[in-house]
Amino acid sequence: MDGRCGNQLSCEGITPVIVHPERNAQIIAEPQRLYKLAEDGVLAQVTASWRFWGTSPTYRKRIR
Repeated sequence: MDGRCGNQLSCEGITPVIVHPERNAQIIAEPQRLYKLAEDGVLAQVTASWRFWGTSPTYRKRIR
C-alpha cells in the first residue's frame, strides 16, 4: 500500500488500517514508510503483546 492508495480511500470516506506492521518486512526495513502513511491519515494496528511483552529476540530486535 502506498500513500496514493491511502489518499484515494480517504477521499471515499474510508480510513485505511495497516494491520500488524510489526510483521511487515518492508516496514521493518524502512519504518519511515509507516510514518509517512500515518501522516497521510492511515492507521496502524499492532499486537499489544509485541510492543509491551514481546520477549523473543526477533521482537526485541524489531522494537529497536
